Parts: sequence; C-alpha cells; structure tokens
Amino acid sequence: MANLDELLARWLLRRRRNENGDDPVRDAKLAALSGVMASQQALIKRLKATAEARRDHRLKRKHPRLELKRELRKIKELERAARRESTLIKTEARLWQRERECLQAALASGLQRPGLVPLDFLDDEKGTRRYLRHYQSVWKYTMRLGVLRQHEPRPMDRVRIPRPTPAGPVDTWPLVSIVTPSFQQASFIERTLRSVLEQDYPRLEYHVCDGGSDDGSVDIIRRHEARLASWSSERDSGPAEAINRGFARSQGEIMAWLNSDDLLLPGTVRFVADYFARHPEVDAVYGHRLVVDERDWQVGRWVLPQHDGPTLLWADYIPQETLFWRRSLWEKTGAALDQSFKFAFDWDILLRFEKAGARIVRLPWFLGCFRVHDAQKSTMEIDSVGMNEMARIRARELGSGFDEDRLLRHVIALQRRAIWCDRLLRLGLHW
Repeated sequence: MANLDELLARWLLRRRRNENGDDPVRDAKLAALSGVMASQQALIKRLKATAEARRDHRLKRKHPRLELKRELRKIKELERAARRESTLIKTEARLWQRERECLQAALASGLQRPGLVPLDFLDDEKGTRRYLRHYQSVWKYTMRLGVLRQHEPRPMDRVRIPRPTPAGPVDTWPLVSIVTPSFQQASFIERTLRSVLEQDYPRLEYHVCDGGSDDGSVDIIRRHEARLASWSSERDSGPAEAINRGFARSQGEIMAWLNSDDLLLPGTVRFVADYFARHPEVDAVYGHRLVVDERDWQVGRWVLPQHDGPTLLWADYIPQETLFWRRSLWEKTGAALDQSFKFAFDWDILLRFEKAGARIVRLPWFLGCFRVHDAQKSTMEIDSVGMNEMARIRARELGSGFDEDRLLRHVIALQRRAIWCDRLLRLGLHW
C-alpha cells in the first residue's frame, strides 16, 4: 500500500509540474503532496527496519531450538542402540547359562571319558570371561580345526598344486607306495581309487586291502586291478592290520595310506615326491585338507600352521590323508602300525615318528580331501572307542601332567596360528 501511494504522489507531482502558470492553490497542493510522500518514505524505512529486526529476532530464537531438537534426536538414537545392545548381551548371557547347565548336566550324568577333567573353569567368573574371550576371538572364525562341517555344502574350491618335475630320468624318481584299507565302502571307493590312479606320476604303486566286503566293493576294485600293484579281500581285525598287510607288499621309498572314503587332490603325489627328492633331510610331510560330503561338495577346510611337535602330544591335528613319509623312518619306528588301536593308530604312529627324531614339515598346499558322512568310522566311534584310545595315548605320553585346561590352551594357540595361515592363504600367500 505504501508503494502504491508513493507512485501516485510522484505521478501527481509530475503532472502538476507539466502544467503552465502560477496557481497558489496548486502550489499548496503540491507542497502537501510532497509532505505526504516524505512521510510515506519515512514510514517505509521504519517498516523495513522493523521487519529486519523481527526476522533477526526469529532467527535468534529458532537456531537454539533446532540445536536442541538435533541433540534430542541423537540422545534418543543412542538410547535405542543401548537398549538393543543390552538385549543382545542379556540373550547371549542366557544362552551361555543354558549351555553351561547342559554341560554340567551331561557331566553329572556320567558322560565324562577316561583321562578327561570336567570343565570346572566355567564355575568362576574369571574362567567364564576367559572362555567368552576365546569364543569371540578364535572359535567364531569360520575355519576351525577339529570342526568338520563348517558351512553349507558348496562346490569344491579350485585348488592348484605346483607341478614340478623331479631331477633325472623317470626311472630314478622316488617310488611312491600308497595303501587303501577298505570295508563296505562301495559308495565311495570308486572315487578314492580314481583320485590315486589318475595322479600324474609314473612311479606310483597302489595296494588295496579290502576286509571282506559284500556290498559290491570287490567288483569295483576288480575293475581297476590292471592298474593296481596288488589287491586282496579277506577278513582282518581292523584298518591297522589291513594297512600293515599292504605295506608289507610295497617297495616304495615314499609311503602313505588313504582311507577308502577320502581323496587325493590332483598333482599331490608328483609334488610330494619332488619335495622329498629336493629335501633329503625331511622325513615326513603333510598339508592342508578340504572337507567334503557324500557328493564331493565342500563343507569345510583345515588350514594348518607350521608343524609344532609339542602340540602333537596334546592333540592329533595332522590330516592323515595328506601325510607322506620315508620308508627309512617307517623301518626305524617298527615298520608296523599298532593293531591294538582301532581308531587312534594314526596319532600313535605320528608320536612314534616324533620320538624317533623325525623332521616333519607342513607343506602350505591343499593335498587331500577328508570325507564326512553318516556311516563314517571316525564319526561313529569318536565318542566310544576314539575317546578311550585318545585317553590311553595321553596317559602314556603325558601321564599326570594332562588336564583339560592345558589342552584347551594348546588348542587355542594352534587355532590362532591356523587362522593367520588361513587369512594369508586367502590372499594367495602360501606360508
């Protein structure tokens, strides 16, 4: 409105100035109009100043209110996060309490095995905190030694082993002898035989010792007899006797056995034979393992740290299907497996190797596949024969120095080193 009045006043002034002649009345009106225009301009300035002052006042009041609202929102978000974390902690505490009660109930019901000490470290707060710390830092890692099924089945990882060529003519390369004991394994023995017979190594003799199977295993073995050094099917007292029978017929400088449900990865024999030829000071080698199911789909992996002899006294962590050794070491330690063992004879022979001063090396490559399935001997007997035989070995090697807490410390230290090796291997570093 003030702008309209100002425009009208200016228009009237211009109109009057354009008229000719003197007119007192007109001059008076012009003076009045000039006064009105001046007063309107002064009013406009005051209104503008007032509007700016009011805007500044509103801004000064508005900014602190916005800051307070922001701080309130942050406080509410922190409160919600704290409530969620508190709920998770309470849930985890309830789960651990339930697991502890189950362990105590199992121990109280007489499930403890000879040579084992109950997990009494969970009875005090310090021991519980240590157990939770180990669980968070070590046992939650996907790759865990001692755990077979680590994830859902998936296609097997592509594993490439170096393909060296031993020095000299082919007939001077080390002769490798492999024995497979078998009993009622018709579902898997075909794949086991092929994994050995299809190795790209000409100096290989393969002996298969069946325990008198009647499930079709003999027919499968007979189909491959042309490429076998020997095979037989007769009753035995267990796998240790079958392996001893096969090794008694073997002549190889390098020795190994492969159970009838496990696999050798392609290129393993050539790589191992070349390593022995290039390192005459080494007596035995082993490597990493893949864990597969009935369909040859991968369900886990064991990546081993560098060999640690003292830890082997506490737990057998070496993948048997990847183990190779020299015949000189075999003869030095009795040239036979202890047939009184039905489950832990592989651990027993490893400890005998260690006592004989053997130099054992872990190779940083995947060499074999361990199969896990429902009819597996190691799974079926671990809670009965296996526990008793492992307790027998620990009593023989450690005596009264064995207790569960010290075993736990050794296992955790081994798992920590294995985690680092697994992380390096995933980056392509074979260490």
